[in-house]
Amino acid sequence: MKKRLILFVMVLCFIFGINSVYAAKKLKRLGRNPFYKGGLTVTADDVSSIIFEYAEDLKTGFSKSGAISLYSPFMAQLKPGALEEVNVYPGETLMWMIYKKGKRIKVLNDVEWDGKKPFTAFRYVVQHNDNAYEFIIPKICINVALKGITVVPQQPEMPVAAVVAPTPEPEPEPAPTPVAPTTAARVAAPPPPKNCFFVGDIGGLRMDPPPETFHLPLRAGYMCKVAEQLAVVGLVGGAPLLSGCGDRPATLGDVILAYYPVSRFFIGGGAGFWHTSEKTRGDAVVKTGFHLTENVGAPNVVLYLEGRSAFDEFDRLSEDGRFGGGLQLHF
Repeated sequence: MKKRLILFVMVLCFIFGINSVYAAKKLKRLGRNPFYKGGLTVTADDVSSIIFEYAEDLKTGFSKSGAISLYSPFMAQLKPGALEEVNVYPGETLMWMIYKKGKRIKVLNDVEWDGKKPFTAFRYVVQHNDNAYEFIIPKICINVALKGITVVPQQPEMPVAAVVAPTPEPEPEPAPTPVAPTTAARVAAPPPPKNCFFVGDIGGLRMDPPPETFHLPLRAGYMCKVAEQLAVVGLVGGAPLLSGCGDRPATLGDVILAYYPVSRFFIGGGAGFWHTSEKTRGDAVVKTGFHLTENVGAPNVVLYLEGRSAFDEFDRLSEDGRFGGGLQLHF
């Protein structure tokens, strides 16, 4: 029992530690979590109006991206003619993207466009501290994304003899006054984000009484996020007997409350049942997992570990407890 507990802790540490090794996140679809619900008919003037209307939300996004110093020059330099229409092709990357999930402002880092076709966007270059910051704003969602940073070469100094007295600099123009979106941009508010989706998993469970027994649980169900870091999962299915005779093929169902301390890792627990031709058990279930993918608007794969025991068999946990893991899909 002690060896199993040590192994379980080591696996959790390994899973929790590999979160940083993943590179660019594959973005296959735009418009699911829009900063503002746009469309292909949105013009550069519409985008400027929308940005000024949602200035406070955008400021929050710049803060969460670690680029709050860019917010003021971004707003001050947003003038007529500053936006250029471009296409962003599959394989192009973005350093980060600000998006809106419900009422929450979020930032997705290291993004690669992995859609089947290019998307139409506005390109906007901001000059700040001898650098040029290239922003991409997709038409369909008005999410603000930083594509790249370029160092602007400094102009060589003129010889002393050729120096001409500088002309007085004009008074800085005041920041543009926010204007209401035009008719083309004044569209219906985006629908609430999808917080509930289907899940399915396949794995293996091992029970120790001689001879060792192995089950293959196959389950499907539904998951709903009830808060930013909490989700409830309901699963039902079967567990065919692969080997051993310590138990029989089972029908099972679970209700799990999962807590996400970080976006890709969860721990949880709940209750379930385990029914065979010999006995029906009420189980206590513990579960933990790590998201191998974190695609926006696309299926994701989760690696999970699971332990379960009947409530009246805790004193025989090393013999009658069932331990294992597998893969879970989120659709």
